[in-house]
Amino acid sequence: MIVDDVITDGASKRHAVELIRAQGAEPVAVLIALDRMERVGSDNALSSRSAVEEFTQAFGIPVLPVATLEH
Repeated sequence: MIVDDVITDGASKRHAVELIRAQGAEPVAVLIALDRMERVGSDNALSSRSAVEEFTQAFGIPVLPVATLEH
């Protein structure tokens, strides 16, 4: 399991997944303290999905937040 505070653009988590997979292991989930529900992309081209949704779709790894902005 990868543990971090938030996902902004997912870059550090992507790197962690690559490192873990390079060693022959598979991360089972990402635990984050807060899902800020940010959308990725530039201001004039924001994705319809959040950074968490983009990460989950790209890597097939669930992201488990302790809290979200809705909380």
